[in-house]
Parts: sequence; C-alpha cells; structure tokens
Amino acid sequence: MPFHDLAGIEIPSVTAEQLREVDRIAVENVQLGIPPMIDNAGRDLAEGAMKNWGDPDSIAVVLAGPGGNGGDGQ
Repeated sequence: MPFHDLAGIEIPSVTAEQLREVDRIAVENVQLGIPPMIDNAGRDLAEGAMKNWGDPDSIAVVLAGPGGNGGDGQ
C-alpha cells in the first residue's frame, strides 16, 4: 500500500523483507549494530517531528508495537 504526504506525493517505502536485507547489510558489511540503528531511527523521527510540527512546549505520544521495530519509539 503506497503512502502519500499531505500534498499527495507518494512516499517511497520498502517491504519488511527488503528492510531485513538493509539491516543485514548494515550489520554485516558496515558493522553497524542494531542498538545504534534503533537509537538513530528514534532520534531522527523525533527531530523530524519537532522540525515539522514541533512546539517546544507540546507533548507527543509515540505508539510502538511489540515487534522488532518497536524500540524506535523509545
């Protein structure tokens, strides 16, 4: 299912299988561990949210499931 931004422009996405391959390459070829990838993803998401919608006094709620990517919401 494609995702679109508010202007209707399609946002590129990958399947779960493709993302597992990206993770595998990052770990095996770049020696980047899973915990740093989780930290980077969470930080980048927070920075993007603050840049686009952020009021320094606002509160954000992150809903993250129990799956392997749930740590990104910490």
